[in-house]
Amino acid sequence: MGQQSLTIKQLKEVIPSECYELRPMLSWLTFLRTYLLVFLFQFLLWLVPLEFVFAPQLVVFIFLAGLSFVGIFVLGHDCGHYSFSEKKWVNDVVGTLCHFPIMNGLFAWRAAHDFHHRHTQVRKMDPDWPELLVAPRELAPWHQRLAVRLGVGTPIGIFVGFWVGMLKRAFFFLAIPQMRLNNGRALGVFAHTVLSLALSIALLVFYYGLLGQEKFLLMYVAPALVGTTLGALLTFLHHTHKGSFVCDVNHTENFRTQVLGTFNVRFPAWMEWMWLDINIHLPHHLSTRIAWYQLKPAHRALSLAYPGVVQDKKFSFEMLRECWRVTKLEKIEEGLYRLRER
Repeated sequence: MGQQSLTIKQLKEVIPSECYELRPMLSWLTFLRTYLLVFLFQFLLWLVPLEFVFAPQLVVFIFLAGLSFVGIFVLGHDCGHYSFSEKKWVNDVVGTLCHFPIMNGLFAWRAAHDFHHRHTQVRKMDPDWPELLVAPRELAPWHQRLAVRLGVGTPIGIFVGFWVGMLKRAFFFLAIPQMRLNNGRALGVFAHTVLSLALSIALLVFYYGLLGQEKFLLMYVAPALVGTTLGALLTFLHHTHKGSFVCDVNHTENFRTQVLGTFNVRFPAWMEWMWLDINIHLPHHLSTRIAWYQLKPAHRALSLAYPGVVQDKKFSFEMLRECWRVTKLEKIEEGLYRLRER
């Protein structure tokens, strides 16, 4: 069956029904595991004497601590999609606990991320970088073009992407005007953001007082920078490759943007284990109901049924450099484009 005749519904039908089922015990064991990893690497960093600040093992511990932050964030990601528990309030509480250590409000993130799923790769709508992309012969202000050039086309994007996104979500009514929420929900989202920020500040002030400046920088600031950079890298790699499809808001066919514009980028198995397989991304865009532990079984089923549709790439720095070069749009048909090298 050709790609043009396939539908998202047909892809979802080949995923085993058990992949859509939640397993509460496994969810709670994952919560325990992810936080134990956070505590483990914090403890190992605490043990390293400050005079060994440039020791190789310290660099390794900081990197692993950063990965542990990605892990708790991705578990919060499942909570944001209500794929941690059948109970809404459990998802809200656990998701808040997973996100506030890195100053991220779950409710604002959920609203923006759900909007991303509804408008994946849609110009001027998707609150990730596609909202900034400029169509051929389209006039755009210089700061928008600069944002695309630096944010998508250089390493700057992955270093600051998480923090820019966090600020955008915190002030969504100004920074994401296309994401319209009714007054009641908008007030609830903003109130939760303020509460999450207060909890984050209280935690960090306490941690700073407990550790002192030097240890705080090594145990929290450095791992947080590593974790947020890796998180932004994954977000970038999921949809940004040569040939990725992008469309305008009035383009109704979304198979190419949702499916052919979503990539699974593979990393060493131990890294995927630590960040809960979120890089197996196509099944997640087919159904956000699929919890992290069902992503690989769903991926296997899709690969067997439609190998020409599933796009797997092994991570390399050469691939990353190629992704940084694809900041231009090539028009395919009215309202539909492909990313190409500048």
